[in-house]
Amino acid sequence: MRLLLLAALCLLGPVARADGLSDLRRALEPLRGEGPIRARLELHLWRQITEDRQPVASQARTTVRLEQGPEGLRLTFLPEHLRAAVEESRRQLEDPDRQAPVRSVLRAIEPDEVTEMLDFAPVLLRYLNYMELLGDEQDTFDGRPARMLRVKIAPRLPSNIQKYIKSIEFDARIWLGPDGVPLGFRNNLVYRGSRMLISFDGLFKDERTLQRVGSRLVVVRHVHEEGFSTLGQRTQSRRMATLAMLD
Repeated sequence: MRLLLLAALCLLGPVARADGLSDLRRALEPLRGEGPIRARLELHLWRQITEDRQPVASQARTTVRLEQGPEGLRLTFLPEHLRAAVEESRRQLEDPDRQAPVRSVLRAIEPDEVTEMLDFAPVLLRYLNYMELLGDEQDTFDGRPARMLRVKIAPRLPSNIQKYIKSIEFDARIWLGPDGVPLGFRNNLVYRGSRMLISFDGLFKDERTLQRVGSRLVVVRHVHEEGFSTLGQRTQSRRMATLAMLD
């Protein structure tokens, strides 16, 4: 249910663009993601399941070196983390209920998401085709003066999901620097619904801090949170990825 709902964010209907979005498009188009790049990715995963008011949490971290160039994307994992993942696999043979946080965090590093972090301008350009401008005002981002565009990105949900959703609240914002290049992007969603007299609610938070690196728009910090509650059980997860450029 939750995965289908989040995937449906890509199924959007086009809307007319206003001046603020046109300015953003002009700033993004020159950022073509050309040239090699090297970075260090740090990933932290946290997950908690609460049932009968008893929370069970797990978390793990890992660091990966990234290189992208003419030959494609290369990921280099730390040897000690690979050894820890193998050890977790061995222990799960003895105890199938044993958690494997290191294996989970290594599996959470997906090449397509890494590629988007290293070159986010094309992703944001695709979003622009389906945005509606709600507000354009002066604001700050990380303590810096910024132009803030408040936008609407309302998903068109498949009918087998839409009929169970009772309400959805959206909050999407883009912060622009003095040169018009984005500094941050937030796309949050809260939903409520019911199925067969069983109520449920959930949230989806996606926040990115952006930085121009040469001809690239790079996501230097990405925080993704999900939550889902039904029948007295609540599942929460948080994924935080940070990038540091390497010479």
